[in-house]
Amino acid sequence: EIDGRKLVGLSRRWNIGKYYKGKQFTPHIDGDMTGHRLSEDKKGIRSYGGEKVHTKLSALFYLNDYKHDGVVAGGTKLFKGDHPDGGSQHYYEQQPEKGTGIFFRHGIPGSRLGNEGSVMHAGSKSLGDTPKVMVRVDVMYEAKPEDNFERRRWTGF
Repeated sequence: EIDGRKLVGLSRRWNIGKYYKGKQFTPHIDGDMTGHRLSEDKKGIRSYGGEKVHTKLSALFYLNDYKHDGVVAGGTKLFKGDHPDGGSQHYYEQQPEKGTGIFFRHGIPGSRLGNEGSVMHAGSKSLGDTPKVMVRVDVMYEAKPEDNFERRRWTGF
């Protein structure tokens, strides 16, 4: 349970990332949005209505690592506070390690700073010839009428 909302499950939309040498993901907060489900014919993916399900967490899993697969750098930084200042503000960095997962809170669309508990994060630059490979999936929770998802669209960026 998060914020009084019951766990629904994992989104059916899984995102695979492959970061080649010199590539990275800049600091950001993952947005709270409607989750995804299988279509009625089980051949596609559809969004839930915003009044039913919202995402509240990201789950990130590494599929290769620095110990066995030759991945160099490319860790995920979880920042303390809303304004990362170079490397000085991050309080934790998870290096790619096959089978390792990290979970972090989503923010609220319409605000760069998110909500209390949301986590600003970034991918450090990959430096080796072996790309870092990972998968990210949203963890879904029931929505409540006061969430009013339609009113909270990403704006002003």
